[in-house]
Amino acid sequence: RLLECLSRSIGKHLSRRVPRRHDQGNNLYFDKIQAVAAGRERRMCVRWPPNDAKDSKDPVEAIEAEIDSRSNRLLELQINKLNGVSGLRARAMLRGIAFCSVLECISLSGSMLGDEVVVPIAELLVSQGCALRFLDLTKNNLTPIGAKKLSGALTDNGSLETLCLNNNRLGMQGVAGLAKCLQTNVTLRSVKMSQCGLHDFGVELLLESLRFNSTLTDLALDYNFETSEKCLNEINKKMKDRRKKHVIRKAPPGLPPVARGLLPIEPGSGSAVSVSEIYEQAAKELESMVVTGMNDVLTIDASGSLLPGRHLSRTLMLIPRCGHLVELRLPGNAIGEAAGLWIANCIELHPSLKHLDLSNNRLTSFAATELGKSLKYNVTLTNLSLAGNVLIGDGGAVAIAQGVRAAFSPLESKKSENTLDRKLDGTGVEKEDKKSLEVKRSASKLICLDLSDCDITDNGCRMLVKLLRE
Repeated sequence: RLLECLSRSIGKHLSRRVPRRHDQGNNLYFDKIQAVAAGRERRMCVRWPPNDAKDSKDPVEAIEAEIDSRSNRLLELQINKLNGVSGLRARAMLRGIAFCSVLECISLSGSMLGDEVVVPIAELLVSQGCALRFLDLTKNNLTPIGAKKLSGALTDNGSLETLCLNNNRLGMQGVAGLAKCLQTNVTLRSVKMSQCGLHDFGVELLLESLRFNSTLTDLALDYNFETSEKCLNEINKKMKDRRKKHVIRKAPPGLPPVARGLLPIEPGSGSAVSVSEIYEQAAKELESMVVTGMNDVLTIDASGSLLPGRHLSRTLMLIPRCGHLVELRLPGNAIGEAAGLWIANCIELHPSLKHLDLSNNRLTSFAATELGKSLKYNVTLTNLSLAGNVLIGDGGAVAIAQGVRAAFSPLESKKSENTLDRKLDGTGVEKEDKKSLEVKRSASKLICLDLSDCDITDNGCRMLVKLLRE
């Protein structure tokens, strides 16, 4: 009864004090932030059919005008079931995407536009600084001619990760071109060619190309009824083994309640192991897994492992050497300030990291400030989650926002490039590599930033609104 009365009184106290401080900032500025973000999303996306069904304009002219007006900031182009449009009109409609340097997603599913639609897409794929990551050409009447044009562009592309070619009659020549492209492409993670009329010889060409490709983890060849089940099973088995190889997932160590502090090795035995030793052993297992798959790993997931920063530091030192790493998930650990600085140094010049989750990790304002400085030089990160780190506060949140803004401000970017040259001096990086890094840096965009439950007050929200508008 005493505990129940205490919980009631504490609940009343929290309902009077804590929400008042947080809701004060939310009521004043949260709606503004959401409104700015929603308006930016509308400006960065072109979708057909539009949400407004009353629009009676010619769809080709309307889409062409939207692309031309948003070419510098267009992120997503989604056109579904645009029937009755000839190939030449579709090519003219999409000619503006060759100048969309930040475009990341193109979806033309079910539009039946033909091979001519591949021409502007190929021009975008071979352009310098291309940022396209997702391309969906499902059910578009593509023939071997269009498939060969697309595969030729993908040979020189370094950004596309997902390619969907379902329900197109690609033919033997088209599959042969795609198989040759996979031998040299290092960014494609998923290729889908269901209902494409593949034969056993085409599947064998794809299997042969996988000998030279180490990044592809998903190759879907379903509903190709002219292909034998033996070939499909061989492809599925190879993809399954490769997915296991490319993903490192560390389960949380089995621990007793922390208050007890000891864990018996065997029931009934007098020997015991301290919780710190169990943490250290789990960190060593994670480190050995990273060392083993360093050249092939794409995802490292240690969610909820409760590993302190001092035990994770050796693993974090290996992150820059994982050249193909795309996703690093470390939520629910106890990284703290020191390991947060290690992470900031790791992501500064990492060549491929796109998703970083550091939620609920006891990061401090100083660690967030160093993380914001590293964001000035990072060229690949698109999603960053820092939710639940209540020690970040206003200073850390504003520092991260300033780091994001510095990539787009001309004065700040010039200073950052000079600092970047100093950082690269003496590291063996050639001038051509520096130029390619600068070009890639100019196309880098952080799309999603999560600062939930970071103890941000009115002043912090006001600064975030200002930085977001800039």
